[in-house]
Amino acid sequence: MVSVKKNLGKKRQIYLPKIFTDQFGLEPGDNVFITLQTDGILISKRPNIDNIKEYLTELSEKRKKQGIVANLGDLKGVSLEDEFED
Repeated sequence: MVSVKKNLGKKRQIYLPKIFTDQFGLEPGDNVFITLQTDGILISKRPNIDNIKEYLTELSEKRKKQGIVANLGDLKGVSLEDEFED
């Protein structure tokens, strides 16, 4: 694990060291998520929407080849409480 001490600027900004931005492929102007956690702050790379679409398309095609076809509304009327009752 790499730790770096940084000072918070006048506008409450910090600069991420190059070692971190290179590791995660971050470029100026990229969007990131900042998540408050109990022990600190997590900064994570925002997924690229095109990559998500490509992944979902590949997953859908893979499922179709396996004979698994899901349609919107397939679970309409299904109650999880009824499914998991003892």
